[in-house]
Amino acid sequence: AGSGDRRPRSPGRSRHHQKKAIRDATAGASGRLAAGPAIAVLSVTLSESMLSSVLFPFLPWLVRDLGVPADSVALYSGLLSSAFNVSSLAGAVVWGRLSDVHGRLPVLALGLGSNAVSMVLLGLSASFPQAVAARLVAGCLNGNAGIARAAMREMTTEETRAHGFGLMSLAYGVGFFLGTNIGGLLAQPAELVPSLLAGSLLDRFPYLLPCAIATSGGLLSLLLVLRQLRLELRQQRTRERGRGRSGSRAGRTGRDTDPLVEVGGASRGEGGEGGLRRPSPSPGHGAGSGRGSGSSRPSEGFALCVLAQFGLNLVIVGFEEAYSLFCASRPSGLGLGPSDISASLTPLSLSLLLWPLAFPRLERAIGAAACFQQGVSLFLLASLATPLLRTIPAGRSLLGLPSTAWLWLFLSAISLARGVGGVQATTSIALLLNSLLHTDLGLYNGLAVSASALARSIAPALTGWTIGALRGFRVPFYLISCTCVATLVVATRVAALASAQSRPPPLDSAAPPPARSRTGGGSRRRVDPESASAVARITARTRQRLLELLRRHDGRGRRLVPTAEPAEHRRMSSGVKV
Repeated sequence: AGSGDRRPRSPGRSRHHQKKAIRDATAGASGRLAAGPAIAVLSVTLSESMLSSVLFPFLPWLVRDLGVPADSVALYSGLLSSAFNVSSLAGAVVWGRLSDVHGRLPVLALGLGSNAVSMVLLGLSASFPQAVAARLVAGCLNGNAGIARAAMREMTTEETRAHGFGLMSLAYGVGFFLGTNIGGLLAQPAELVPSLLAGSLLDRFPYLLPCAIATSGGLLSLLLVLRQLRLELRQQRTRERGRGRSGSRAGRTGRDTDPLVEVGGASRGEGGEGGLRRPSPSPGHGAGSGRGSGSSRPSEGFALCVLAQFGLNLVIVGFEEAYSLFCASRPSGLGLGPSDISASLTPLSLSLLLWPLAFPRLERAIGAAACFQQGVSLFLLASLATPLLRTIPAGRSLLGLPSTAWLWLFLSAISLARGVGGVQATTSIALLLNSLLHTDLGLYNGLAVSASALARSIAPALTGWTIGALRGFRVPFYLISCTCVATLVVATRVAALASAQSRPPPLDSAAPPPARSRTGGGSRRRVDPESASAVARITARTRQRLLELLRRHDGRGRRLVPTAEPAEHRRMSSGVKV
C-alpha cells in the first residue's frame, strides 16, 4: 500500500504499546510467558502470601493484647487463624466459578481490595470478636489462590508449566520472606522507639504498622492488576473496531472472543496466546482422568490430588501453628520473642526464594509425584525433630559449641527442611492437579482451594486445642507426623496413576478394523473429537489473527493479495484441502 493508504495512528496507542500487545499475543505460541499477564498473576501470589504470613510472628501477642487469658492464648490463636479459611470454604468455589464466567482480572482485583481493607481493620481491632470479623470478611470476598493457579495453568503449555508454577512458588517465597520480617520487626513499634511513639496511634494499636505495610503491598498488586485490565479493555476495543470494519467476513474467521480476562489464549484452558481473556463456555471435559476422558466430572486422580492437598495443608498449617506456639511458650517451649521467631524463619524464607529456581529441573528429572513425596518426607522429619529441641541442655557446651549455637543450628535446619519440602510439595501437587484439568479451571481450582481451606481451618484450632488440653507439644507434633504418613500413602497412589498416564497406550491386536467409508473408497481413520475440535479452534484463531494483521497494515480492509495468480500456482494449489 502507498503512503496515502496508511491509517493514521490513534492518539492513545503508541508504537510501544502495539509491539507489547503483539509480544503478549504471540508469547504462548513460542513457549514463553507473556510479561504483562504473568507479572499481574505473580504479584497477586506475592501479596496474598505477604498478607497471610505477616501475622505469624506476633499472633500470640495480638491475641493476648486483645484480652484473652494467658491459658487460652493457644486456643484463641488457632481460632483467629482459622477464621479466614472457614469463610473461604464456599467463597473459593463461588469466586472461581465467577472468574470462569466473567474473567480472572476483575475477580482478582476484588479479592485484593477486600484483603487489604480487612488487614487494616485487623490492625485497628480493639477486641477479639472484631479481629475474627475482619478475617471472616477477608475470606468471604477472596478466592485469589485458586484463580491465580487457574490463570497460570492457562498461560502455560505442558512444557512450560513447571516453570510457571515454579515462579508462583518463588513469588510466594518472596511474600513470605517480606511478611514474616515485617511482622517480626515492626510489631509493637512503641516499645522500640518509646520517645517518639509513646501515646500515639501506633502505641494504642501496636500491630497496625505491620498490617498497614503489608496492605501497601496488596494495593501495589491491585494497581498492577488494574493496569493489565485497562490494557485488555483497550485491546478489546481495538478488536471490536476491527470487526466493525471487516463486517460479516471477520465473523466467519473464528470464535467471537472477548479479550477481557482469559489468562491464556485457549478457551478450553490450553496454554496459548498469553492474553488475559474470558473463557468461552463450551461442552467438554473438566477434570479428566487422562487421555481421552470426555467426562466433566472429577476423576479418581483429581479426587486423590485434592485429598493429598488436604493432608499437605493439614501438615503445613498445623506445623506453623505448633511451631510459633512452641517457640513463644516459656514453661514447655523455647521462650523466644517475636524478633527471635522471625530470625528462626529466615532459612525458611531463603529456601522459599531459592528452591523454586531449581524445582523445574528437579521435576523434569524425577517427576512431579516423586517431588511431592520428597516434600512430605521432609515435613515428616521436621515434625519428629522439633519437640526434641527441648532436650538440648541449657548453659552447656557440646563438641566445643555452646547450647545456644546448637539450638539455632537445629532451628535453621528445621526451617530449611520446611521451606524445601513446602516448595516441592505445594508446587508438585498443583502441577499434578492442573494436569488433569481441561476446562472450568477456576471452578475446579476453587474446589481444591476449598479443600485446602477446610484443612487450614481445622489445623490451627485442633493444634491449639491439643496444646491447651495436654499442656505440651509432643502430641501435636506426633499427630502431624501421622498426617504426613497418611499423605504419603495417598501420594503413592497418585504416583501410580501418574506413571500409568505417562506410559503410551498398549497396542491392541484384537482391535476392530477401521470403518469403511460409505463411498467404498479405502478405510476412514477414526478422528478423536477432542483433537478435531482443538485443531478447529487453532485454525480459527490463526485465520482471525492473520486477518487482523492484514487489517493492521491496510486501514481500508482490502485484501493484500494479488488478484491475478500465476497458472502454475493455481495448478499446484487446486488439489490442496485445509
